[in-house]
Amino acid sequence: MSSEASHSEKVSILVVDDDTLMAASLKQGLETTGRYHVYTLSEASSVMETARRIQPALILLDLLLPECSSLQVHNQLAADPEVAGIPVIFLSGLVEEPRGIYPLPTRNVQGVASMSKPVNLHALIGAIEAELRISSREPAGSTA
Repeated sequence: MSSEASHSEKVSILVVDDDTLMAASLKQGLETTGRYHVYTLSEASSVMETARRIQPALILLDLLLPECSSLQVHNQLAADPEVAGIPVIFLSGLVEEPRGIYPLPTRNVQGVASMSKPVNLHALIGAIEAELRISSREPAGSTA
């Protein structure tokens, strides 16, 4: 009936996490909703090329990556005009907040939020949808 339309309207999300079980869990949980198509990466070195190629609507980025700082990855994304407008949500097992989501002090770049791990799927979906609404209303580089 409308499966073709809903398939073409799925939002692409890129999950970058060296914990492959966490990445697989996020992929399964998000794709089960039927609203998202999720790509996963376990290495920071592939983020730029993959983001340029698939142009995800949003990136979920593990805060602690073994190869390099996720803040470096974020800054590389923000500096590249091809992918600069893609919102990023950092995921971290280091901090627990009662509400699960809090801002990171990262130069006031649009679309930057973070969530504690383990991730509550319902809260993550809410954060994803909020970031997508913000990014669809504000042009990249906006300081509204």
